[in-house]
Amino acid sequence: MLSQLNKIVCFLFSLAAILCAGVSNSGASRSPDEGVMKRNAAENIFLDGKIAERDGDSVMAMKYFLSAWKLDPASEYLTSYAADFAISKGEPGHAVYVITGGAPYATLSDEKLRFLAAVFISNQYFTEALKVYRELDRYDRTDTLVLADLYVENKQFREAADLVSAGAKEEDSLALFKVADLYRRAGDGAESLKRFRDLTSRFPLDRSIQKGYGLSLLAFGSEQEALNVLTWFLPVSGGIPDNQVMELVGRYYASKGRYKDAIQLFQPLYFNDGSSRDYYYGRPLAIYSFLDGRYEYARNLMSKLLSNYRDDYELHFLQGAAHEALGHVESALASYDTSIVINPSFEEPYRAKVLLYVRSRDTENAIFSAEKYAEKFPAKAESWALWGSVLTMNGRYSDALIPLENAMVKYDGSAPVSVQFEYAMALERSGKLAPAERIFAKLVDGKDIHAPSANYLGYLWAEQNRNLKKAQKLVESALQVDPDNGAYLDSYGWVLYRLKQYEVALGVLEKALLFIKDDYVVYYHLGAVLEKMGRFAEAQKRFEEANSFDNPQKDEIKLKIESLKSKDASSSSEAFSR
Repeated sequence: MLSQLNKIVCFLFSLAAILCAGVSNSGASRSPDEGVMKRNAAENIFLDGKIAERDGDSVMAMKYFLSAWKLDPASEYLTSYAADFAISKGEPGHAVYVITGGAPYATLSDEKLRFLAAVFISNQYFTEALKVYRELDRYDRTDTLVLADLYVENKQFREAADLVSAGAKEEDSLALFKVADLYRRAGDGAESLKRFRDLTSRFPLDRSIQKGYGLSLLAFGSEQEALNVLTWFLPVSGGIPDNQVMELVGRYYASKGRYKDAIQLFQPLYFNDGSSRDYYYGRPLAIYSFLDGRYEYARNLMSKLLSNYRDDYELHFLQGAAHEALGHVESALASYDTSIVINPSFEEPYRAKVLLYVRSRDTENAIFSAEKYAEKFPAKAESWALWGSVLTMNGRYSDALIPLENAMVKYDGSAPVSVQFEYAMALERSGKLAPAERIFAKLVDGKDIHAPSANYLGYLWAEQNRNLKKAQKLVESALQVDPDNGAYLDSYGWVLYRLKQYEVALGVLEKALLFIKDDYVVYYHLGAVLEKMGRFAEAQKRFEEANSFDNPQKDEIKLKIESLKSKDASSSSEAFSR
């Protein structure tokens, strides 16, 4: 598209001579010597501008070029050079002023508007060029072509399609194909398919039309029908390779999660295209390979691409994820940090670092990184929630309250259930029972009961020895969701213990022990049940097992063990005396 526009630009620049006629004739009253002197002065100032340009002083160069133009505004060369220089330095306003003399677009001749548009197009300011073209009073065939291409460059595909369609003749298959394809790019599947079907029936041997039809089917129709049409252009099915088809079909497969199929098409694109588009094809190939679990291959390809494209912060992040998947923690952290340095506002590596430290059981760095994540993105509820979660994970419930409260505020009534649960748990563990119970009660009220909350609230009531029937129902509802959850079984056994249903509680707790073998609580609960049942020796054994783990009730359990020893001895003596 750009090459066509550039050809037209050359044509438009040839019209620049007409501008001279449009310049004010105010110089006619001057003497010939005065005009020559001004032109000579303009040339000298222009040369000063060239020297400044050569020395890299673009600000001074711009001043010289504008001064030269003001002395000789009729000079086509000075006008064109000053305008091009201004645009190349990111100052289109100066260019517009030089060409228009400060006059509004609506007052300019079509010839001058075309020249101004040509300057914008040659410097790829397509949006500005489109604004200028819309001011033309009359369009010839060349104008229509330019305007259509400008619509395309500005991604206004429907406008381009409508414009080309209005001038297309029934026998002009190339123009009709362009219209159908533009409707495809505009996202109008019905119009695109209708036009392509008509074209394929009229020109069945035209491969370009078949290709466009297949791509339209891929976007809006049947996948199988599309692939049947596009077989001719896919090497994997024995066709003659077509890069555009291979790329679009590959991206389609990737959008459907079919990364293996996408990789199969992008590999030949990357390896056969040479160095001209290695990054264009290599980047998606690396990403699809990562998403397909080919971490080693993806990482190596990313390293190769990043050696030439060092500023791709997203690719650095994905390389870090590939390092992490391969178990290379230090390399992963280095890639995440590089991504952050290149683009400090890119959120993903901040979160990835926190999670990596959590998985590595590096508590100190996990908490520190989570805090930095929240500080960097204070408006993001997720950053505060993650910081709070890391703190609760490490038993720092009081410290977790502030970040979790901030997360709840940021979510503004739409906090995920998991965040509400963590906040309620932090409140309860910090001694703030009333607000904790209110949150838990909300989470278990309704059809979709949150099982962890139902279990937590039920166990909390059992510990407090209150609302025991409600507690029983809550834990039972949690077990309906996950019947083999050891924590839920332990809670249920403890509720039954409080209800004095010791035989049933014993069976439930013994089942819980099948799933949880490394938590003192289950052994403690079993000991308590067995003690109530008068099975002192077994209770003593369970309490001793509980104290084989570090736990906050160690001294209390020691006293129970000593008490049970005397009870067991007494009961043995009584039995012997009988």
